This record gives sequence, structure tokens and C-alpha cells, in this order.
Amino acid sequence: MHVKFHRAVTLADRARDAWRGARGLVELDRLREASRRSLPCVEGLAAGRIETADGSRSFVVTRSVPGANPLPRGPLSAEQATAAGCLLRSAHDAGLHARDLHPANVLCRPDGSLLLCDLTSATWAEPLDARDRARGLAFFCQDLYGGVDDPAAVPLIRAYSPTPLTLACAT
Repeated sequence: MHVKFHRAVTLADRARDAWRGARGLVELDRLREASRRSLPCVEGLAAGRIETADGSRSFVVTRSVPGANPLPRGPLSAEQATAAGCLLRSAHDAGLHARDLHPANVLCRPDGSLLLCDLTSATWAEPLDARDRARGLAFFCQDLYGGVDDPAAVPLIRAYSPTPLTLACAT
């Protein structure tokens, strides 16, 4: 098992937790919803909250994935990029709107398959529109390459969409 703790020490942390719920409980809910939508993700087992003198701590317990490691922040291998592009496309098609989905939030198993993890800030909607898809791809690629227009990102983008994509995002 893997236990992840979330601290709510600052006023902003406490306000966010009061509004959305304790982050451990929120993350468990998001992981279960991802699983329900047939997205590969770590298995959420339990969540809870502990009150301490320093504030509150919530936690989420997930099943350990032996040998799995987060994707690297640097360029991915062609196989990892292809798998990541397919995973992102599936997640966006399923309605996953994760504003902070980056390579460290994706675990790579020894067999090369990928799992989503750390979905605390995710929300669910219908399949994402083009603008949100572009933002999600750009955010994911920002640390991997020079952005989505870097030639090294081609395997990821090609796996995301077999037809040519023009990614433009107005802010």
C-alpha cells in the first residue's frame, strides 16, 4: 500500500478543503471515477482525515504498483511518448479535466503501460473541447520538450490524434 498525506496548514489550504472537501477524500473520489470511466489509474483503497495541533491532514491509501515509476520530466522514449499520447487522449475523451496533469502524475509500469495518479485537482465533464485539449497537451509537454511544437513531441501528438492537429490556445 501507498499512503499519501495532504496537509491543510495555511488559511488557503483550510478554505479550499472546506469548499471542496479534504484532499485525500477528493483524490479517492477522483481515482474511483477514473476507474469507473475505464481509465488506467492507481487503485484507491481508502481515505481519511486526521486533526492535529498543527492543522488537519487528510490522506489517501492506494494499492502499490511494484516497479512503477513516474514518467521522467525530460524527453520520453518513443514508446513512452506513444503510450502517454494514447493515455491523454483516452483521459480527455472520458472527460478528465486535470489542470496539473504532468509526467510525474503518470506512473510507468515495468511492461511500459501507464497509470494515472494524483488526480486531486481533476474535475469531470463531457469530452474536452479543443481549447481544453490543447491546454492539457501543452501543460503535459512543457517540461518534456520545448512545448507541443518541439519535433521531439511528435510521437506523443501523433498517438494523441492520428489525424494532423493544429494546436492553438488563446488565453
